[in-house]
Amino acid sequence: MGEVDGFGPYTESGQAIAVELDGEHGEYLRAMYLDNFAATAAGRELSAFPKVVGTPGLAVDTGALVGTLDRGAERVATATMPYKWKGLRSW
Repeated sequence: MGEVDGFGPYTESGQAIAVELDGEHGEYLRAMYLDNFAATAAGRELSAFPKVVGTPGLAVDTGALVGTLDRGAERVATATMPYKWKGLRSW
C-alpha cells in the first residue's frame, strides 16, 4: 500500500475463503499479513481483522508473477502465475 495516515507505506497480503450460508454468499478472512506492526495492531484491535506480522512480496521473474509470504525466517507460501496473461476466448 502507499502512504497510509500514521502508518507509512506497508505491504499487505490476505487469505479470503468464499463461503455460503442459507444461500447468502460471503467471505471469511482467515488471515491478513502485514509488514508494519503499527498497521497490524490497529487493524486487529480497532477493526477486528485477523492481522498478523509477516513479510508479503510480489515480483516479476522471467515472465511469471511470483508472490511470497514469510513469517520470520520461514517461507510460508509461494504462488506463481503468468505475467500479463490473457484469458482464452470462449467460442
